Amino acid sequence: MSENPSNPYDINGQHFNADLYLQKLTK
Repeated sequence: MSENPSNPYDINGQHFNADLYLQKLTK
């Protein structure tokens, strides 16, 4: 909920799905 650019779950100010993020990591 912070606008911290170092937050992996907050990219470009959009809080996207963590599942999608994990899928990209395991790709």
